[in-house]
Amino acid sequence: MVSNVNVLILAVLVSSVLLMLGFFFRKKLSQYAREKLSAFTKISPLFWSAFFLLVTILIWTNGGALSVTSQTLSWLTILALVTSEISIGFLVAWILIYFVDKPAKEDAAKDFSEKQAILSQNIFQYLYGVELPDELFKHIEDKILKTPFYRRNYVIEYNFNKKIKDRFLIKVDIQCDVFNITDQTQEFSVEGGIERPHTEPGFEGQPLGLTDLWINNVAIEQEALEAAKNRIDDTAEDFRFKHVHDVPPKGCINVKITLWMTKRSRDYEIFRVLENTGSLKMKLNFAQPLPIKASPIHPNKEFSHRHVSDNSLSVEMDYPLAPHNGILLWWGDSADTFD
Repeated sequence: MVSNVNVLILAVLVSSVLLMLGFFFRKKLSQYAREKLSAFTKISPLFWSAFFLLVTILIWTNGGALSVTSQTLSWLTILALVTSEISIGFLVAWILIYFVDKPAKEDAAKDFSEKQAILSQNIFQYLYGVELPDELFKHIEDKILKTPFYRRNYVIEYNFNKKIKDRFLIKVDIQCDVFNITDQTQEFSVEGGIERPHTEPGFEGQPLGLTDLWINNVAIEQEALEAAKNRIDDTAEDFRFKHVHDVPPKGCINVKITLWMTKRSRDYEIFRVLENTGSLKMKLNFAQPLPIKASPIHPNKEFSHRHVSDNSLSVEMDYPLAPHNGILLWWGDSADTFD
């Protein structure tokens, strides 16, 4: 037979071991509870504390009232001590949840709500410490943030092929990759225009405006090409064109176009992108030396690279361009043009 003192000592040891095991394996037990006992964990710890306290009381009451052997009473005593420890544990958990954890979560939620309110009012003020006027933020949002397309590998080549009297005949080749950066199919417009010519002596046999258009290296049919020229009205200053092509979600198409135009021997040209663009390269080829200058239409104000020879000029902008950024060109009959 085991004495009551030994039973009490054994009960304390068993309770201590259970508490230590619970402490060291608390993460695994917590994960198991979330995965397997989710229904029970939704019940307040205070309920479980009261439940195990009631079990403890019932064990002590029945253990003392029934006529049992001391050996049986010893194990009831151990069980009662264990359930009482569990009851205390749940009580401590309830105190921590409602008096420590819950206020901390409420403070964190309040702080998050305050920051969210600031962000909803002006994200630029929150991130950069500046408050943009509403009309400026609206412009950035519509023209840059909400644009569904992004262009890469943008290359333009001007070929000054022939000069008759005071005018050049110029061939312009443009190509780029167009990326749909949304999760939906988008209609991309291949759109642009060239300056309407005035008098063209000697150029009668050369069609002006859009003459060729390729999508993914496939030329569009002549009927579609004519439709592109007539899709939007010309202006008093320009010949306009527009061709629409679907781009799949997160997809890409390669676009190439060829334009022919005339320019005066002393003139200028402005090329601007219509979509957000990763970079821009431009090359100009001349049949004979031509005094010409190029300037970026961009906040950077300088080209990344520039190469000049007697019969060509190459410039690169190896940085992103927003809509209507581009390049300004001007040239003349002699170097005196720039004086």
